[in-house]
Amino acid sequence: MRLIRSAGQNVSPSDDGRLYDQIFADGLFEDATFANLGQNNVAVSEIYGIICGRDFTCEAQTIQVTLPEEESTVTGYIYLEVNTAAENVFTINSALAPFTPTYEDINVSGTICQMVLATYTATQLQIESITPQYVLASAGAVGSLASIESSPAKSNHAKNAYLVYQGILYKARTAIAAGEELVVGTNISRAYVGTELTSLNNGLMDIHSSSEPLFKYHEYRYDYTGLAAGGDLMIKASQLGLVRPDGYTPISTNMYITDKASVLVRYINTKAQNDDNAVALRNTASSAQTGYFRMRVIFAKTSLFKGF
Repeated sequence: MRLIRSAGQNVSPSDDGRLYDQIFADGLFEDATFANLGQNNVAVSEIYGIICGRDFTCEAQTIQVTLPEEESTVTGYIYLEVNTAAENVFTINSALAPFTPTYEDINVSGTICQMVLATYTATQLQIESITPQYVLASAGAVGSLASIESSPAKSNHAKNAYLVYQGILYKARTAIAAGEELVVGTNISRAYVGTELTSLNNGLMDIHSSSEPLFKYHEYRYDYTGLAAGGDLMIKASQLGLVRPDGYTPISTNMYITDKASVLVRYINTKAQNDDNAVALRNTASSAQTGYFRMRVIFAKTSLFKGF
């Protein structure tokens, strides 16, 4: 028995990994790019993120991905791998479909943990297209009970983690890798542990229509070009084109710049019925900038607000 963080104790990577795995959901800390250079060559931008509680950084590089041996068009996966039993612990690899990422708890007894970064389509001769598939890391684990999921899973989940799938609260029966299909009775089971979990499980179902979740989210991308040095870009709410699902009310908005550290968000007002300036971007760089920003809006069933 030991108090891990006390005078005279040696804190191991596994100690830190177990702690950070409870704080951060796996993913990248910033967006990455994957450029098709022809044949089987892909340029990967610098990557910085976290997996299974282990933070990592990877310099920009060119990799060679796997192409099919026969004349056909197939899907491939670009993924990063942590293998604590290998001489080269951290690598970026590729594989052709079918492919299911391995996700073992490397902080306990596992050795391999993988995270999909992108998918690609390829022929015997060359890559046809590349589609990023990574998720951004979030520090939402502490103080939150479960993350909202779909199938295949968007994020990695440790064994016994809680997640919300199709409006129901489930518990992971095994470690689940991003990209893995969620199967009730196989890798997830419905949660019935404790009054709090049962109450949350029941509360996540709409009493009027159980086929619709209480919460939805939509993510929007907006591109801008030629934002002058020191200049402001003012966007009205009516120009954002936000779509409100029938029967839902917006309750939260998160808007962030993903590709230009020199472009700052100055002001946000995303109420669709307000035609005042909704977003202001300021370019603090010494040259014109072109890029994009993302906005995620969370909606709640309007029936939740009846009687308030």
